[in-house]
Amino acid sequence: MHLIILMGGMAGILSFLVWEILTMKGLKKFAGVFLILSPALSLTTHALLLTGPRLYREPLHYFTGTPLMLVSLYLMYRSLWAELPKNSYSPESKEALCQSGTYALVRHPGLWWYGLFLFSFYLVTGSQWLIWMGPIWWLTDLFMVTVEDWFLYPKIFKRYAHYKKKVPFIIPSSASVKNCIRTWKEPFK
Repeated sequence: MHLIILMGGMAGILSFLVWEILTMKGLKKFAGVFLILSPALSLTTHALLLTGPRLYREPLHYFTGTPLMLVSLYLMYRSLWAELPKNSYSPESKEALCQSGTYALVRHPGLWWYGLFLFSFYLVTGSQWLIWMGPIWWLTDLFMVTVEDWFLYPKIFKRYAHYKKKVPFIIPSSASVKNCIRTWKEPFK
């Protein structure tokens, strides 16, 4: 069962990458299947973690894990939906590149918010499977953002090379932290 959950989580992450590739190529009819498959697999596999063995949780785990989980979910929503311009992945969106808020911090902020979510989910649930699945899923997400950054986004966005010079890949710099803070309140797209 645990291997099915592990593979399902990885497939959920990689389904999003397939959706991006198909959308970029203008194959929206096929891409829609992967856009549905990605969250369906991810949500299902994360929920199935609760069927496995769990460690005893102290109240401190809940009191720290629950707020961290809420923060991570907010930041994921903000980075992956609220800040991105509409039709960000369509072939017509050559100029739709977000450079404010969390996207002034690093080019792939969702990677960090997902890692924070996995850690907080572990604190709250005590899932023993998550101890080793979480890092594998996070590394799968790292693989996905690396493919996006090196191969996909330079083809989608005209000014991506300029953006790469301005904003760090995944490790924030002092300048990018300042830019994130400065542009945090800019209206969502």
